[in-house]
Amino acid sequence: MNKCRITVKRITHYDDLSQELEQEIDHACDMKLNQVFICENLEKPDGLCDSAWQTLFPFVMTLSCGGSGIYGDWMKDSKSALISCNDGFRPVSFLVEAIEEQDKEQKPLNLSAEQLAGMFDHTNLAADAEEKDILQLCREAKEMGAAMVAVNPCWVPLCKEQLAGTPVHTGAAIGFPLGQNTLEVKVFETLDALLKGADEIDYVINISKAKAGDWKYIHLEMSEIKDLCEEHHAICKVIFENCYLNDDQKKKLSQIAASIGVDYIKTSTGKGPGGAVAEDVQKMKEYGAGAVKVKAAGGIRDWKTCRAMIEAGADRIGTSSSLKILKEFRQENQ
Repeated sequence: MNKCRITVKRITHYDDLSQELEQEIDHACDMKLNQVFICENLEKPDGLCDSAWQTLFPFVMTLSCGGSGIYGDWMKDSKSALISCNDGFRPVSFLVEAIEEQDKEQKPLNLSAEQLAGMFDHTNLAADAEEKDILQLCREAKEMGAAMVAVNPCWVPLCKEQLAGTPVHTGAAIGFPLGQNTLEVKVFETLDALLKGADEIDYVINISKAKAGDWKYIHLEMSEIKDLCEEHHAICKVIFENCYLNDDQKKKLSQIAASIGVDYIKTSTGKGPGGAVAEDVQKMKEYGAGAVKVKAAGGIRDWKTCRAMIEAGADRIGTSSSLKILKEFRQENQ
């Protein structure tokens, strides 16, 4: 084991003591309930304070040794430990869990090449894409049997024409990639794409509103775009751009999406500083409680990464490397 997950399970606040002493608790570590840190190769995760890490490190090291050693006697099993420590002022409890690499030969995926191809949103969202590139994208999608081509809205009519008579959908990226358009602009852009033939809409949320906790706005934005898609019998996908969000924000977004009834929630645009992470896919799947599917996108360029996303629960894969992934899949399964 060279990775572990550290989850903040409880934070005890001494509000009465703070009031008695007439001082603010302003020197504790900046951690939030249910926040998750990933530790790799016994290195302190970013954002975890030194005081907490000093207490957690012996258990992390014990987990890396399969639960053996002096600290192993304090652990429930060889894969997890519940540990409490002081983060500078407050008692904080952490759950530390080993993340194990799955053995591909022991746990093969029950998946054919055709089924894998049917999970792909074959993608070209490049700013400098030319018509010949989009034509090639459509040819490849038809040949492999992809679920959809993902393009910028200006290419929707061409893709719709090229894919006529096939089961491959045309998908438009809306508010892409920053999500900072006004709601009115996103609604217009969505409707325009639908009227020009889009079968699926992938729109980017207003990330600033999510980070500010303006869930009323997020709910309204998601509802209006989802309703438009439903009116035009189109699939609605909501892009979170997880690299900018904490776990609580991802959870709230997933819950709102599930309550509204969108079709998919999506990890990333592929244009931000971070892409799809298997941990996020798993969490989004859990937070959606089976009411919404998950699309993994961003940085998925090989079968190993694609497999990790599928094993985590992804229902769709957004990638511009579909052919490469299929080739690697077939080589592995010869």
